Amino acid sequence: MTKENPWVFYPAKDIKHPDYQVAFLMSPHISYPTKIGNSIATLVDTIATKINYQTIVFCTNNNHEALDSWKGNYGLAVNQNKMKKHFLERFWLGRGILNNLVSPLPTAWRKYARQCADVCIMLGVKVLIIEDVADFGWLVRKLRKHGIKVVLHQHAYTQRNYKKWLWKRIERQLDRLIFVSQKTKQLTEELHGKLKASTEIVYNGVDLELYDPKKSPSFRTINKGELGFDSHQTIIGYIGRLSASKGIFELIEAYRNLGRKDIGFIIVGGLDAKERARHSDDFHMSLKSLQGSGFPVKYFENIEQNQIPDFYAMLDYVVIPSHNYYEGLPKVVTEALAMGVPVIASDRGGTWELVEESKTGWLIENPVGVVTIMEALEKALKTSPSELAKMQEYNLIHDRPKMDQKIMVEKFSDLISELIGEPH
Repeated sequence: MTKENPWVFYPAKDIKHPDYQVAFLMSPHISYPTKIGNSIATLVDTIATKINYQTIVFCTNNNHEALDSWKGNYGLAVNQNKMKKHFLERFWLGRGILNNLVSPLPTAWRKYARQCADVCIMLGVKVLIIEDVADFGWLVRKLRKHGIKVVLHQHAYTQRNYKKWLWKRIERQLDRLIFVSQKTKQLTEELHGKLKASTEIVYNGVDLELYDPKKSPSFRTINKGELGFDSHQTIIGYIGRLSASKGIFELIEAYRNLGRKDIGFIIVGGLDAKERARHSDDFHMSLKSLQGSGFPVKYFENIEQNQIPDFYAMLDYVVIPSHNYYEGLPKVVTEALAMGVPVIASDRGGTWELVEESKTGWLIENPVGVVTIMEALEKALKTSPSELAKMQEYNLIHDRPKMDQKIMVEKFSDLISELIGEPH
């Protein structure tokens, strides 16, 4: 590694002389790879592992996780540069000028993307797939002069951060634009006009072998009894990042106001650095208050991905009370449907493209808050055990097969094959 070449390479297992055809470019704020939590990291790992092309992932590894024993089916290029702020970014006026005239991205991120482009050219990569950071499409524009195709895989609705002219210059550099929901595409076109780039909708997939509701209890690492719940007790759950914008604090208050101490509540998640600084004390005080008042609440932090299905297996309902307007498609939606768990959710992102009212879930009405979340909970909890069983069975028959990650991987494989003109 040098100042000019900050990348440290970890080759795919059993491949001595890699000939990389496909590359993924991760956002620098995601420490990759990780076994815990981040939905984009999980999806990239799945696609990079399963597609039949030699693949490399460009990323950062801020947690200094051990990588010397990397044994993935694809290579890693880990950027070792510190993401230092430009002096203008330290002042609100400077940030405003940069955001409006240059890019909403930090200067260090722009350098990171350009360095990735240089390495892609050196390696002879044929397709670069950018994960969620739209302006990287503009910053790696030199790739197209070298015949390298550029794809933007857009998860969240971050296009709202771009002036129309900034977005249009990005779009002109893309060979394909993949949205994780129809809603995200719709919002983009409402803001920036009809898209000229060729687009596709590819829903996030789930590993159905791991997310298997009929798996024998002997294969599970945790169950209701071990947590102190009755085997027949109704349990609601929240699984995901404990961000204020995800509605977790309103959900906690709605559960308290519901006053149902016979209903168990499981929270599985974690606070990121920013949320931890702002909300950690409030969150833990709320939990202690609930538990001290006799509410059966259990909290689990930083659970590894292979344990998440065990928690879904204990839930009668999963609640997704997000009130932000930049959701793409919460991964918990597809995971819940794959496990046959009915969903209580707000109308954000592509959630209600997959969920059906009173068949697979219940809508949290706008404006999303304590009152509307509690109303949706009350409506769902009126469902009789026999009706709930029918909903779960409907999920498993009707929706579970659609959540299969093989569909997602096949669509990416077809897209890459089309772009490079080679079969997969």
